[in-house]
Amino acid sequence: LRSAAEALPVALKAMGHQLLQASDAEVHYASGQSELNAAREQVTAALNLQQVRGELAEKSELRSIEQNRVQDLRDMYQNAREARIGAMASALAGALVAGCSCPVCGSTSHPLPASGVVGVGRKNEERARRAYESAQFELSALDEVIAGLRGRADALTQTSFDKPVDAVTIQVASLEERQAKIGALVDTLEGLRAQEAELQRQLNESHLKME
Repeated sequence: LRSAAEALPVALKAMGHQLLQASDAEVHYASGQSELNAAREQVTAALNLQQVRGELAEKSELRSIEQNRVQDLRDMYQNAREARIGAMASALAGALVAGCSCPVCGSTSHPLPASGVVGVGRKNEERARRAYESAQFELSALDEVIAGLRGRADALTQTSFDKPVDAVTIQVASLEERQAKIGALVDTLEGLRAQEAELQRQLNESHLKME
């Protein structure tokens, strides 16, 4: 009994040390889990940012093409308009008679009347105008999409801290491994408390028997 009574306090002290480690692990587990969740959010944000930046690059390239198309259609519309106006002036010039007043300006002198302009119908001009305005609308819509992608990219950059996907993925793996070890230690806490209580009971019983 005396030998047991001397050994039990040593066992209790060792058990107390294990309990302290498990209790500390329990305290740090919650904060560690919060850190792990934040790192997982970074991975998601980094992956989404990678995708959004890819879309942004594609849309920006498409915008450059669309901008050139809008300019070409604008030139076509202006040319069609100028051609129709020129044709009208040429038609008026063909009806001018020396000494008679111009129906447009009223002058009786016609030093340089328009001539030789190929006519362009109003329908053709309207068709060119509609094509140009439609392209402008599509370009504006594309600008809105690009603005939205840039806004998403800015928000995701703040969440991911603009870290590479590989870097945050490695960080998550490291945190998961640490949490697994801490969690395993926390899981032993209840059993350690039960063992400590049993050792204390044995110690008390040995003291009673020695008396």
